[in-house]
Amino acid sequence: MKNFVLLVIVFIMAISMACCQKVDYTFDPNVSQLPYGVGYWDEDGFGNHRAVLTVDKPADYVVADIEWRRFDPDVNSKGLVVVGPTGSVKWSTFTMENKHGVVAFEAPKEGTYYVYYMPYNSSSAYSIEKTEYFPNNPTLTGVHIDLDKAPKAKVERIECRSETSKTHENYLYYPVDYDRDNFYSMYPMLITITPEELREYKNKHSKDDFTVFCEDRTKTYYLGGYSLAGLFALWAAYQTDIFRGVAAASPSMWFPGFDKFMMERKIKTGHVYLSLGKKEDRARNPVMTTVGERIRAAYELLSEQNTNCVLEWNEGNHFKDTDLRTAKAFSWIMNRKI
Repeated sequence: MKNFVLLVIVFIMAISMACCQKVDYTFDPNVSQLPYGVGYWDEDGFGNHRAVLTVDKPADYVVADIEWRRFDPDVNSKGLVVVGPTGSVKWSTFTMENKHGVVAFEAPKEGTYYVYYMPYNSSSAYSIEKTEYFPNNPTLTGVHIDLDKAPKAKVERIECRSETSKTHENYLYYPVDYDRDNFYSMYPMLITITPEELREYKNKHSKDDFTVFCEDRTKTYYLGGYSLAGLFALWAAYQTDIFRGVAAASPSMWFPGFDKFMMERKIKTGHVYLSLGKKEDRARNPVMTTVGERIRAAYELLSEQNTNCVLEWNEGNHFKDTDLRTAKAFSWIMNRKI
């Protein structure tokens, strides 16, 4: 089956929307009946996603229908890790779909239980395609479970793991870098739309020219843009591995702090196109004069990290042939081999 190629050009408004969004534990009842937010735990052996549930009283087992709205492929092949007040407990699965999952687990004590539903060992965590997730091998076996009559666990919320909590020592020195709960929360970017909602949305926007959801992992996606949109495309490639390539045409590399941001992380895409006009660093604004030096440093950094990267120099300043430069950027990444 041929891959479907999607071109996504993100403009400055996308950056403003991302930076202004408040997450916390809030939710839109039209999207989900559960609050989505962030939590803090070690990813090794647990992964980055979990459901938080409460059990009112001890039982041999309890059942829960978790509306996790997952975006990953092959949901039914992945196992669980369930931890309660007494430690890890046995579990079993019945329905495993992107929209929701029906699970059962031991509940020897009342209290809070955590269902980690994409667990892996951190040594295997490179990308969503290559990560070796725990297999779906239920440990609660040999027990007849009546889903209708079994005690129910209450699903309180869905959490995505944040890299560092505000109590981390580095937060005192880099509060801007580490206070990023808005970006790590799954709400609303990683809450997948249901087929029913998608039909309703398409009917509502039937006269619109272009509507796309980047959720089908059988397709191939590229991200890119010009100027601040090019910078945003680079930033986005540090947040997700869904994009095969990034086209950053004359990106605003002068943006304060972005060079440090890149040095402290590894990009999650395999192909990066960079370009700049030969006269772009001849600006009156001293901040913007750093763009040439910083894009060279970015190219060297990405190359050292074994990213397939190219830096192309164009004639003129920042405003010359913007459409042609953007087209060349996308042409380059779309012609790269895997």
